[in-house]
Amino acid sequence: MDKRKNTSDGNTANTKKKRLVITLEQKFDVIERHERGHSNSKIGRDIGMPESTVRNIIKHAGEIKKKGKVASTFCGLQTTTRNRSITMIEMERLLAVWIEDCNQKCIPLTRAAIQTKASSLFKAVKENGNEMDSEETFAASVGWFNRFKNRLQLHNAKITREAASADKDTTVWKHILPHSTNGNFEGFPPQKQTVIEEITNIGRKLSFDDLENGDVRELLISNSEELADNDLHLEQQQAFEEANNDARESDNVQMKEFTLKEFEDIFRAVEVMKQKIMNADPNVGRSIQIRQDVDKALCTYQHMYEDLKKKTVQPTLLKYIKQE
Repeated sequence: MDKRKNTSDGNTANTKKKRLVITLEQKFDVIERHERGHSNSKIGRDIGMPESTVRNIIKHAGEIKKKGKVASTFCGLQTTTRNRSITMIEMERLLAVWIEDCNQKCIPLTRAAIQTKASSLFKAVKENGNEMDSEETFAASVGWFNRFKNRLQLHNAKITREAASADKDTTVWKHILPHSTNGNFEGFPPQKQTVIEEITNIGRKLSFDDLENGDVRELLISNSEELADNDLHLEQQQAFEEANNDARESDNVQMKEFTLKEFEDIFRAVEVMKQKIMNADPNVGRSIQIRQDVDKALCTYQHMYEDLKKKTVQPTLLKYIKQE
C-alpha cells in the first residue's frame, strides 16, 4: 500500500505540467477571429487552444493591441512569448533605434554602454508612460542583455572584442608615443578644418552658394553624436504620427474584397488542375499527396469563402422573412 502511494507520489512529482506558450501573433489571431464573429469555442477548436485562454485574451484585447502597436516597428518583439509590460517593450524598441543609429554613425558599443542606455530609457519611458506599469522595476542585468541580444540578433562577441581591442591599443600607444595620445586614445586627429573646407567648396560647386564652413561643421558634429532619450522619443512620436496619418488615409480608400463568384471560380479551376495531375502522373501516391498539399494551401481561402457565404445568406433570409 505504502509502496503504491510512494510510486504514485513520485510519478506526480516527476510529471511537470507543460506551460502553454502564446505569442503576440497568436493573440492577434484570436482577437481577429473574435472580431469576425467567431465564438470562443470555435476559435479554441480551430487553433487548438483552451476556451478559457481564448476568453482571457479577448478580455485583455485592448492592452494586447497596444502592445502590438508598440512592437510593430521592432520585429524582435512581435513573436515574444514572455508576458512583458508595455514599458519594457517601448524601452527595447527605443533602445533598438539607438543601437541602429550608433551603428550608422560608427559609434562603438559595449555591453555596459547598452545596459546603461537601457536603464536610462526605462526610467524615461516609465516617467512618461503607462500607469499600469508604474510600480515596475528594471535591472539591466546580463541575463536581460542576453535575451535582448537574441531578439535583436546582436553579436555580443563582436562588441566585447572591439572594446578589448580598443583598450589594448590604448596601452600599446601610450608606451610607444605617450605624447601623441590622449587619455582615451582616439588615434591621430584628422585634419578636420581642411576636410570641412573641401566639403564646403564641393557644395558651392554643386550650386549650394549659401553653404558655409559652420554649416558643414554643425552637420558633422550632429552625425557623430548619440541620440539622446528625448530625441528618440520625438523621432518615434513623429514616426507614429506619420503612420497614423497613412492609416487614416488608407481607411478612406475602399479596399476590393473577394466575391463569392471569384472564390467559386478559383475552386473550380483548382479542381480541374487536380484532375489533370491525377490523369498525368503515373505515381498515384505522389499525385494524391500533391492534391492534399493543394487543399491545405487553399484552407485559408476556404474559411474566407464560408464566412462570406454566411454573411451573404443571413441578410437574404432576413429579407425573405420580412416579405413573408
